[in-house]
Amino acid sequence: MTKMLTGCLCFLLLAVAGCAGPSSAPAKSGPDQERMLNILFVPGDARPITDQYPREVGRRQNIQLIMPPAEYSGRGNGDDSGRYEDLARFIEEKMPLADGVILSTDTFIYGGLLASRNHHLAPGELQERLAGLRSLFQDNPGPRPKIYAYTSLMRLPKQGGSREEPPYYEEYGALIYRLSVLEHKKKLGLLTGAQEKETGQLIRAIPAPYLGDYLSRRQKNLSVTKAIIADNPFDYWVLCRDDTAEYGYPRLEYQELQQLPGAKFTSLTGADETGLLLLARMINDLRGRKPKVFVDYADPQAVNRIPPYEDTPLAQTVREHLAAAGGEAAERTGDADIVLMVNNAPTKSTEAAGKENEPFRPESCLAAFVQRAATYLQQGKTVAVADVAFANGADNKLIRLLLEENLYFRLESYAGWNTAANALGSALAEAMLSGDKKRCLLIRLIDDWAYQANVRQEIKQTVLGRGLDPAHLQGEEKEAVAGVIEEKLNAFLRAHGITGAVVTGVNLPKNRTFEISFGLSIN
Repeated sequence: MTKMLTGCLCFLLLAVAGCAGPSSAPAKSGPDQERMLNILFVPGDARPITDQYPREVGRRQNIQLIMPPAEYSGRGNGDDSGRYEDLARFIEEKMPLADGVILSTDTFIYGGLLASRNHHLAPGELQERLAGLRSLFQDNPGPRPKIYAYTSLMRLPKQGGSREEPPYYEEYGALIYRLSVLEHKKKLGLLTGAQEKETGQLIRAIPAPYLGDYLSRRQKNLSVTKAIIADNPFDYWVLCRDDTAEYGYPRLEYQELQQLPGAKFTSLTGADETGLLLLARMINDLRGRKPKVFVDYADPQAVNRIPPYEDTPLAQTVREHLAAAGGEAAERTGDADIVLMVNNAPTKSTEAAGKENEPFRPESCLAAFVQRAATYLQQGKTVAVADVAFANGADNKLIRLLLEENLYFRLESYAGWNTAANALGSALAEAMLSGDKKRCLLIRLIDDWAYQANVRQEIKQTVLGRGLDPAHLQGEEKEAVAGVIEEKLNAFLRAHGITGAVVTGVNLPKNRTFEISFGLSIN
């Protein structure tokens, strides 16, 4: 980095210091623009990205998020059960104070998104909780705020090794996934003779108790989702297709739900970003706004590729998220309130922590992409960047160019975390909420770029070199790894000319190196 870049970043980071609290800037229009809005927000679980980060985003505007204690919504560490009765009581007590409610039904019914994949709730218990949902939001005769909710189809990872599925998924997950793909293709009449034989081999290879447990839980969860569709006590409801693919059990279930008599719902690929999307929709509705969004792709010829962990083309995912957030498409930049710039991959997406994510790779479209961002900003446009070229982290070359051109901290929002849908939804929602932005931009720069795309892989190799499991860290080992991450992140920021911001209190909330939580001190 040049000295000029370093000086510019120092100036920008010093300007961030005052943005930790709620923004006092009024909304652009709408009847509620002057007053604080209270939103009862029940997240999918208590992971940093679904719990702590929405709090940061809420501070961008006059928004007070009323959120349950973490133990009510699942701690997000793979051992969640939540506390159903306490959560129901919390919602009932706080709802009269709220202008709107955003609710994960996975948290209400199962105890959290991760708990929905591991629970052993009996059908009778699930029915009782569904009745509790109706009692809170449908049978209550008194006035109530608008209620926006979301439900996730149970995901189906391609590989074992995840700590978020039942223990047997470690060994048999890849086989269960492959079986689901073949059974889906069989229903479509696409199965070959060799694949028919493979199906039988897979059924014999997966122990019957494990396969039975897995399929039973999927069926119970599907029955709950059908009941929600039938009753639907919400003003707006989204069905999330979490970590899915073009073929498999989740896609089959989605198609079955679409064919239910009278089924009417919004569906999108993704899950963790949906709370933020619905927050944007809620604020748009309460403040009388419907933002127009122009979408600019880095590679317009590649918009119909299906990103990793998803089941629909990228352009469709963008349309789904725009609709869910309460916006509408603009055909021209001149008509747009927001320009959503999508850094999509010209070829098949890979992982951000891989060797392909070279900051100096000779890729031509990014230079023009960044130049268009500069032009939009010069025109006074609100610009959001959804960085989806790589999965699970930022594009190193894009960040390098944005920083070199002094554009990054002029953006309204940036996101490059996890899946394409996660990043898209986050960047879009934050741009719609507007307000004080630099603290959120710093968090995403540290998490998506510094950690996910760079430091994480180095840490993984360090952990493996010590003979430890990066997916299962405990006690002193976990604390030691967190300390190393903190040191490396601060060194990374200094090496790239970003001074004035210090990462503090790094933690591994799920006992693995895949994601971190951290504090941010701004000098």
